[in-house]
Amino acid sequence: MYRIDLPAPAIGQAWNGALAAPTLARVDGSGNLAVVVGTVASGVVVYDLPNTANARILWGTGRGNYRRSGTAEVAP
Repeated sequence: MYRIDLPAPAIGQAWNGALAAPTLARVDGSGNLAVVVGTVASGVVVYDLPNTANARILWGTGRGNYRRSGTAEVAP
């Protein structure tokens, strides 16, 4: 497990919490996974997860897929 801190709250904001379930994805071409989080005051934040190039994503986002239908999609 990794612990990551969200960016500090913007000036005048009391907190900068995450809005919904984070998503695991490969987003930058490095092959490693990243955690994508929507925050209250900083917008979308992406954190790299080192040494995850060979990891499989079985349930990468809230409700199982990007349509949030509650089922895991199987690649053809």
